[in-house]
Amino acid sequence: MGQNRLNILVLSTFGGGNANVIRDFLFSFNAYSRHRYAYVFDTQGVDEKIDFSAFDVILVFWSVYLLGEYFSPGTIERIGESDAIKVLFLQDEYRDVRPMNAVMARLGVNLMFTCVAEDQHELFYPKRLIPSLRETHTVLTGYVPSYLERRVPKLNQKRPLDVAYRSRAVPFCLGDLGQEKTVIAQRFAEICSTRGLKQDISVKEHDRIYGKKWVRFLESARTTLGTGSGASAVDFSGDIRRKCEAYLLDNPNAEYGDLRERFFKDIDGRVSIEAVSPRFFEAAALGCGLVMHEGPYSGILEPDRHFIAVKKDYSNIDEVVQKIRDSAWCRNMVENVHCDVIRSGKYSYRSFVQWFDQIIAQHVPESRGKSRISRLSFYTRQYFSAGQTPIPWGNGYFSLPKSLPRILRILRLILDAGTNRTVTLIRASKDPPASTSNAPGSQSALLMKMSRVFVLLRFAIRFPAVRAALWQGTFSPEIRRKAGWSQLLRDLLRASILMELAKGTEEEPAEVEVVAEHEDLYLRLLLIAYPTTKPSCMVTGGQNGRPASSQAQSNTGLRIKDFGERVKAIELDYHAVGSFIHYIDPKGRSYDLALERDGIYRFTALAALAQIAPETVLELILAIQSCSSDLKNCTKDADRHRSSQ
Repeated sequence: MGQNRLNILVLSTFGGGNANVIRDFLFSFNAYSRHRYAYVFDTQGVDEKIDFSAFDVILVFWSVYLLGEYFSPGTIERIGESDAIKVLFLQDEYRDVRPMNAVMARLGVNLMFTCVAEDQHELFYPKRLIPSLRETHTVLTGYVPSYLERRVPKLNQKRPLDVAYRSRAVPFCLGDLGQEKTVIAQRFAEICSTRGLKQDISVKEHDRIYGKKWVRFLESARTTLGTGSGASAVDFSGDIRRKCEAYLLDNPNAEYGDLRERFFKDIDGRVSIEAVSPRFFEAAALGCGLVMHEGPYSGILEPDRHFIAVKKDYSNIDEVVQKIRDSAWCRNMVENVHCDVIRSGKYSYRSFVQWFDQIIAQHVPESRGKSRISRLSFYTRQYFSAGQTPIPWGNGYFSLPKSLPRILRILRLILDAGTNRTVTLIRASKDPPASTSNAPGSQSALLMKMSRVFVLLRFAIRFPAVRAALWQGTFSPEIRRKAGWSQLLRDLLRASILMELAKGTEEEPAEVEVVAEHEDLYLRLLLIAYPTTKPSCMVTGGQNGRPASSQAQSNTGLRIKDFGERVKAIELDYHAVGSFIHYIDPKGRSYDLALERDGIYRFTALAALAQIAPETVLELILAIQSCSSDLKNCTKDADRHRSSQ
C-alpha cells in the first residue's frame, strides 16, 4: 500500500481489570494496524493539551458510554470541531437510541461500526439525524485473539462435566431474547438433573468466572450452552427502561411476564439486535462443544455442523440429549467449528484490523501533513498529568507504577486549595458551556476527582446536614458495600450544589426551588427542581408536576421512622432547569456534574444511607428544600429520636 501511516487517537476506558474481550478488541488496532495509535484510557482526562489537530482519525471505543459522564460537553464540542475523521464503535445499542444519535451528531461521527444488522442501519442511525455520518458497517462484538488461535484444543482429555454454562441475568426491558440466557440455564439444569447429565450451570453474578479459571472451566466440560446476544425489545427513547425500573422499585418481586405485558408487549420482537458472542470463539478454541438455541449467530455458526440446535419450545430435547451423550458426534462437531472458525483465520483480530484499515484508507487516503506523533512523549505526559499507567505493547500492555504521579498531583492540589476558600456558582443551563481553557476537560481525571473532594469538604463545613451525611456514610460498611464511597461523594456534591442554588443570597437570588414528593409511602422519593428568579421556601405536596404553596402545606409528612423503613429510591428531576450542573472552583476550573438524560439523577448512596441513618438523610432533603420551619421541626424530631435510643 502506498498510503502514509496515519496518526489515530483512541478514546476509551481501560484500567487493567476489564474483561478479556475489551482488552483484546482495544489493543488489536495497536497490534495489527499499519497506522500509529495513541490511547487515552480515561476520557475524563481528555484536556486541551491533547492537540486533536495532530491526529488524522479520532476513534471512540465502545467501552465509552456516550450518555454517561465520560465526556464533558466541552470535550464533545472540541471533537466535533476537529478536522479529524471521527470513528465510533458501539455496542449495547438496544438502549437510548435517539439520545445516542444526538450525541453522535454533536461529535460529528463520520464512520460508524455497529452490531446492528445491515438492513437496519438507517433505522438505528439515520443520516437525517446524524448529518456527518458517511458510512455504517456491521462488526462482531469480538473476534478470535492470537492466544486462542495458537491454542490446540485438548480433545482427548477427560472432561468430567457434560454441560457447563455461565452467564448473567439481564434486565427485563431487553425482551424475550435477553431472557433466553436465564431460560436456557433453568431448563437445562432441570434436564440434566432428570437425564443424568453432569452439569455446572449458573447465571448468578457471584458465580461468574474470569481469566485462567474460565479457561479451565471450559476445558472441564464436553459442551457449553449458548443463546444469541442482544435484545428483542429495542428502547429507542429510553422510556421502557425508566418505566421498568420505576415499577420494580415498587414491586421488587415482579416477574418478567408482568413487565412485558405492561410496558413492551407490542414492541418486543418488532426490531431485534442479535449477534454471536465472542465466548463462542473461546469454547471452539478450547474444544468445548456448543449447545444453543436456534438463531442466526451472525451467519457464522451452522446448526448440526457447528452446534447442537435446541428449538426454543424444547420439542427436540430428546434428540439434543442423545447428541450430547454421543462423544463421537460431539468430537466431530468440535473439529468442524475449530477448523471453520478458529484455524481459518477469517474471524481473527488480525483479519478484522486489516479490513478496518481498508475502510479508513477510503476516507483518509493519506496523512494530512501531520508529523509523526511521539508516543513516548504522549504517554509520558499522560502518565504525569492524567495518571495513565497502562502503556500499549503489541496486543497487550504493561503498567507503570501509580504512586509517583499521584503524589505529585495531590501535592499540587493541596497547594492550590490553600489560595482561596470560596466557591463561585454559575447558573445551570440546558445548553453545554462553550469550550474554554478552563473547561472540565482541562484537568486530569484524578485531579478533577480530588478537586471535587475538596469542594465537597468546603460545603460540609458550611452545611451541617451535608457534614452529618458525609461522616456517617464514610464510616458505614453498608454504604461501602451497596454504593461505594465514590458514589456517596457524587451524591453529596450534587446535593450540596443543589442546596446552594436553592438557598440564594441577597446578592445572588435563588436559581431553583425544590419540591420533595413521594410515591407509595416513600418507596420512591422524588426531588423536583424548578427554575426561579427569586428565593422561595418550598415544601412537599406538589401535584401534577407543580410546586406546592408553603402556606398550604406546612407539614411535610416526612416521618423519620417511615422514611428509614420504607424509602427505596431517592431521585432528582432537574430537567426543568438543565441537563447538567456547572460550577467553577476557586482556581477558575469549571466542572460539569452530569445527570442522566433529561436531567434525572439517582441518589443511590443516599438511598442506602437512609436505611441506617434516616434522620441524617431526611435533614439533608429538608435542607435542600430550604424550608426553615419544616427543617426546624424535623431537627427537633431527630433530636428526640436520638435521645430515646
